[in-house]
Amino acid sequence: MTEAERDFAWTRKSMSNFDHSQDEGFEDDLRAGLRGHHAAWNFNGQVWYDPDAELFREEVWVHHVVAAERSARTLEELMRVVNDEFGWD
Repeated sequence: MTEAERDFAWTRKSMSNFDHSQDEGFEDDLRAGLRGHHAAWNFNGQVWYDPDAELFREEVWVHHVVAAERSARTLEELMRVVNDEFGWD
């Protein structure tokens, strides 16, 4: 990852495995080009919207290393896909 790729604007909103929800306005912020977080016990995700593919994407980090990248049409589906693989806690 280049330095330019790390310099994204981030939303303060997120989605969380604590209560399996997303903050109000999170989807709107992602669609506006911001990045967000998916907080979980076993992993941390960086989430964004890809307008060209019309998909939400998540880069999943485990122990400070990128473990995978997953995508889905909705945030709810993305959370399910990631959680099914990396854990619901």
